[in-house]
Amino acid sequence: MMMLRSTALLFLSAAPAALGFMPAPHGGAALRSGLSLGGAASAATRPQTSALSALSMEAELYGSKNSRSPLVEWMLVETNTPYKHREDRDGMPNPFGQIPAFRDGDVEVFESGAILLYIADKYGSASTPEERAKYTKWVVWANSALDKSLFTPDIDRRAPPLLSVLEKELEGKEWLEGEFGVADVAVGSYLLFIPMFHPQFAMQEFPNILAYMKRCVERPSYSKAFEANGPRAQAYVEKQMAAPAKKKTFGFQL
Repeated sequence: MMMLRSTALLFLSAAPAALGFMPAPHGGAALRSGLSLGGAASAATRPQTSALSALSMEAELYGSKNSRSPLVEWMLVETNTPYKHREDRDGMPNPFGQIPAFRDGDVEVFESGAILLYIADKYGSASTPEERAKYTKWVVWANSALDKSLFTPDIDRRAPPLLSVLEKELEGKEWLEGEFGVADVAVGSYLLFIPMFHPQFAMQEFPNILAYMKRCVERPSYSKAFEANGPRAQAYVEKQMAAPAKKKTFGFQL
């Protein structure tokens, strides 16, 4: 797996005016993090930062491509946030010594889910607990439940019950909460770890999830963050979508 060079400074692009972001792929709305990466934030509900660089030019992500750091990088790329990627451990803001860890000025955050929520809260348009709940629940679920079902040798037994529920949740939806957002970064990242760790796991019985994974992996920001896993994940999804669905007889798959 391709490793990022230590302490390479990643200026993904110049910060757009008024904390706006680049146009979304597939003809979507302008990207913004938080509740969604497509909804516009009003000046009345969103705190104005004097300059995006005042915070994010100081942002440092400690991690590697062999960890969950790309999950955080996906969110940073989606929100067009400049940051410095560090593979060293000098001054890493995690007392437990694990990656990813994140420093944004005086703010220090560790655990991938917590970092995602911080980025969404900082740059997103959600201004109430009710709005935050729409994406917080998915980020926490991905880290606490989906994680345990996928990062296990027993994936064939543990994952299907959970995926069956997610399959129903995605019925008729393009993204989890209307427009692409941090919820999709969290859930989509974990689903797209399947080709990396369980390439033989069959998903033909989950067409909605496969279509969702395809939309995620086709986002340029995903490929930029995950690099080598992008083509691998795309090939896996296309193979699974082309495979015939397994038939069930008396409750058993054939």
